[in-house]
Amino acid sequence: MFGTKTYLFLIWLCTQQFSTCNQTIVFKMHILSFYLRIF
Repeated sequence: MFGTKTYLFLIWLCTQQFSTCNQTIVFKMHILSFYLRIF
């Protein structure tokens, strides 16, 4: 469940920074992958 909440939070951050959404998604997907390795 933590992973799902984190993913939704990253999507929310992306919508807040829509102008740089493409670069932000790539960067945050790397962070998400890092979290998935830990948990």
